[in-house]
Amino acid sequence: MTILVASYFLFLAAVTNAEIGNPENNLNENNLNVNQNGNPEKQTTSYKLHHDMTKIYPLPFTTIDPNTNQQHKRASVKKVFLLDIHEVSNQQFQEFTKETNYKTEAEAFGWSFVLEAFASKQALADATEAVAGAQQWIKVDGADWKAPDGPGSAFIEDHPVVHVSWKDAREYCKWAIGGRLPTEDEWETAARGAKELRTYPWGNKFIQSKLNVWDSPNWMQPPDNDGYPTTAPINYGGPQNDYELQNIVGNVWEMTETPWSEDRKSVNPRDPNEMVKKGGSFMCHEKFCFQYRSHSRSHNSADSSAQNLGFRCAVDYPPKDVPKHVYLHVKYPEKYKKLQMLWEEFQKGGGMKKSGNEKKKRDEL
Repeated sequence: MTILVASYFLFLAAVTNAEIGNPENNLNENNLNVNQNGNPEKQTTSYKLHHDMTKIYPLPFTTIDPNTNQQHKRASVKKVFLLDIHEVSNQQFQEFTKETNYKTEAEAFGWSFVLEAFASKQALADATEAVAGAQQWIKVDGADWKAPDGPGSAFIEDHPVVHVSWKDAREYCKWAIGGRLPTEDEWETAARGAKELRTYPWGNKFIQSKLNVWDSPNWMQPPDNDGYPTTAPINYGGPQNDYELQNIVGNVWEMTETPWSEDRKSVNPRDPNEMVKKGGSFMCHEKFCFQYRSHSRSHNSADSSAQNLGFRCAVDYPPKDVPKHVYLHVKYPEKYKKLQMLWEEFQKGGGMKKSGNEKKKRDEL
């Protein structure tokens, strides 16, 4: 085997009951289509493309640099933004390609990376090249988002789209919601669910049922007890934090808008061809790829794609120029009032100037 080197109106019609009652909401209820009960009509049937998003507050957080194991504060996120509750699905991406005739970079190249253990029979018969330093990955001709395991395989609509590059992800977010990919710090402040310092989105204790990673005593050895050896549905495991984000860790790696640097505090030029990815994937395991912690990070070349690489979209709040083809549903989680209170207290308290006791209080809420 040769070795390869890897390298708005519509928005107004799509708010929840909670948004109408939200004191900071600047939307005019008269602009909404309202039923006899005074609730907005959910006119979803005419929209083929839906995006459920939630409001993320730019609270600072403490992260851990994986290289040095040192803690340091991150406060680059200054504005409220919206983030997809779920990873972008195959159904959503299919709508994009149908409407635009878009071809992914993997389709243009004619191949992508697939895990040998999950490759289709044809892929295994035809593969001749593996990835240097990661020989569980093979180069598969014909592998793309429509055939995630290689020729002869087929995508599942409610699973996350994979085999997409950074460019593909950016193009989708721009077309779908007039949005973008989140930055690394936006992604992490969302994943932490307003907590200051926690290992996982839900807390410090690992809970296997909350995420799709390799569920077996030994990495990549059967059985994978969660029933999903590769990708799982985008709503698998339920909400992972107070923002009610799903699969923010596990399932597939998620691309960000941030170029890679070796550490979070680096002043060195960042490589524009290498992009940060976050959250880990279905193949991660404590003994091999312990990357499903909130602070964990890795990277991919901007034009590369793989069987375990996906994304979710972000957009500034309030969103502007939302495309007419999307039903953009801003959802408010059960603990929205608590999140809003934390943000208001943070602003009243002078932002970063807060005591250790206040930091502890935030983590314990």
